[in-house]
Formats: sequence, structure tokens, C-alpha cells
Amino acid sequence: MVGIVRVLRHRLPIQDRFVRVKLVKNCFSGADMVDGIVNHLECSRNKAVEIGKELARKHFIHHVFRENDFEDGTQSLYRFLEHDPAVPRYYNFRGSTNDGEPKPAAAVGQRLAETKVNPLVHFALCNATRSSPTVRFYSAQGVEPELRHAAREFLLDGGVEIDLETRTVHLTRIIKWYSADFGQDRDILRWILNYLDPTKAGLLTHLLNDGGPISIAYQDYDWSLNA
Repeated sequence: MVGIVRVLRHRLPIQDRFVRVKLVKNCFSGADMVDGIVNHLECSRNKAVEIGKELARKHFIHHVFRENDFEDGTQSLYRFLEHDPAVPRYYNFRGSTNDGEPKPAAAVGQRLAETKVNPLVHFALCNATRSSPTVRFYSAQGVEPELRHAAREFLLDGGVEIDLETRTVHLTRIIKWYSADFGQDRDILRWILNYLDPTKAGLLTHLLNDGGPISIAYQDYDWSLNA
């Protein structure tokens, strides 16, 4: 498809035309495109129409009035994506287009995903529930200390409770949901040490260092609105 589009860009009579008492810029007819495909691929006209429909489905071209996908005719007018006035207006787009075939998110997701997530980000995301972190603003220059402050404030405000008698640490369910970003159980406990007050930090340090077992329990999440 990409090769066909590149050829058609050079061969089609792209020009301004008056349609319905309106000047339509940088367009070509469906018949012109079918002729161009037939000449380039030496295929039947029916095959060329199918290729035109596929180009429309993949958004290489658009009907100037968004009335159909693709038709072979002199009155059916189309534009290439880069000539569509809606693109720069809606998407703040300027310049050339990428001729690559559109790809599903799953095909590129792993390449774009962060290989390691900073766990602090989970204490910056507010969903307006009572168990959610507080909504706040962050700055580009100070985001790291601001995230640490948000985590400390959240964990000190009931996000961590320690029962020395039962050797159980009660943690916010947020840590359970995103446990892959925090590590194994003891890794989690060592991580939260940095965000506790001296009393709780002392209790947790004692549990971590005395060689005994430690249980982790996750608190219920209150989904009611924090209104």
C-alpha cells in the first residue's frame, strides 16, 4: 500500500476544484485514482477499486465531504491525508505524514512502555475516592521530591499500619494492585521504610531484622467519592 500511495502522489492530477459552489483544494477524483492504480499495477479496474477502498479504510485518503469510503467516478473527490484541512485543525499537525502502515497498539506497546516504573507515581494518581491519594500539582523541575512528599503524606495518613503482636503489616491496596512495580514482600517493606515516621519505621525495622516471619495484609479500599 505504501508504495502505491507514493506513486499516486506524483501521478494523480491533484488540484483545486469547484464543487457545490465551494472551492475544494488539493483533491482528485475517484476515477483518476482508479486510472492511476490500473496503469501502475496493470490490474483490472475492479481490482483497482478494491485497492482504493483499502486505502480509504486505512486513512491514506479521505472523501472531501466524508460521504463514502471510495467510489470510482469523476464526481467523487478525495484528498490525501496531508491535504485534509481537518488534520492540522484538530490535531495541531503540520508538515509531512508517515507513510507507514497503521499498527495496532499491541504491536508497538512493548517498545513504548517504560521498562521500569518509579513506584512513587502511584501515590500521585487521584481517582477521587476516599482511599485515593490526594490530588495535587507537580512541577517539571521538582517532580521527584514532590512525589516523595506525596508518598510520605499518603503512607503516614493510614496507608501503613503495623501490628507488632501479630507481626503483620497492613498496607494500602494500591501496593497490591501495582506490586510488580514495588518488588517482593520484603522489598516492599524496605521501600516503605523511607516514608514512615520514626515510630513506625522503628517497629518495621525490628520486624525485618529479628529473623521472624512477617505477614502482609492489604487494607480494604474505600471506593466512595471523596466529596
